[in-house]
Amino acid sequence: MALAGEAGHVIGVDTQRDTHTAALCDARGRVLSRLQVTADPAGYASLLAWAQAAASAGRLAWAVEGTRHYGLGLARHLAAAGQQVTEIGNTGHVGKRRKGKSDPIDAVRAARELLARPEAGQLRCDGDREALRLLMVDRDNAVQSCKTARTVLTSVIVTASGQLREQLRHLPRGRRARACAELACPPDADRLTRVQYQTLIRLGGRVAALDAAAADIEAQIAAIAENLAPAWSPASTASARSAPRRSCCPGPTPGGSAARQRSPCCLERRRSRCPPAAPAGTGSFASATASSTGPCTSSPSPGCAITRPPWPTSSAAAPKARPARKSAAASSATSPAISTEP
Repeated sequence: MALAGEAGHVIGVDTQRDTHTAALCDARGRVLSRLQVTADPAGYASLLAWAQAAASAGRLAWAVEGTRHYGLGLARHLAAAGQQVTEIGNTGHVGKRRKGKSDPIDAVRAARELLARPEAGQLRCDGDREALRLLMVDRDNAVQSCKTARTVLTSVIVTASGQLREQLRHLPRGRRARACAELACPPDADRLTRVQYQTLIRLGGRVAALDAAAADIEAQIAAIAENLAPAWSPASTASARSAPRRSCCPGPTPGGSAARQRSPCCLERRRSRCPPAAPAGTGSFASATASSTGPCTSSPSPGCAITRPPWPTSSAAAPKARPARKSAAASSATSPAISTEP
């Protein structure tokens, strides 16, 4: 327990919207004192003064639940005062419900969970990181709302009157919202037509506004990212993402020719697929041609020693005839006779 040796006391804090409950524990996890304060700057100050008075000697370590939610104000106050603050997750774990659930119990559990860790975690910082998080949250909401508004706008255009539908349904998506926002209702229209025009005007203006807001937020995100990482460029990232992937082996030529200009990597893969060379004087025509699909067009290599012989020109070509057995007279004529005389 490295943390227990460094910090003399650990304060676990269970954070809620209106109140914070703290439990002061020693290095072995034994509860020494408890306190509940209001979730405001005055309560943060009284909680820090209480902890420093209760632990007169030794360092303090704070284990705060929800440092990015209800406990964010307390975490900022403690960090500004130079205190060691660690975020404790408030998710359920094994035995949590079995051992009870209340604010004092959760405060003690947070302190003991910090003591059980080999190293204290670092509190997530504010600054540009928090600014990026807020911008991403705002952008995601704008993009999702714009998507929903576009879907509703499309459905309203489908059910609009014939002339209005034909005027809008063939427009591109980018121009459709602006065209709907610029519509003007005829002065002598009935109630249904007026409501249709009003709905299309409102939805079109909403889509255009949300689209512009998302673009503005993305520009702010890019500016902060460039400030944090000067080598990063949105234009280079977009071009690298949108660059087409080219194959090393192009297809047939536009003229219809089957010939291909193969790159060295394709030729190397073709050589690797060629069958191994067979020993001289062994095998047959069928065994030599069964595993090869065509002659190698690349330079000769140890794996490309076999080439396909020319095919027979006639489909009626018969296999090689078996040689006829020689007669006894022919054999005696070509070989010396064995004498049986004594």
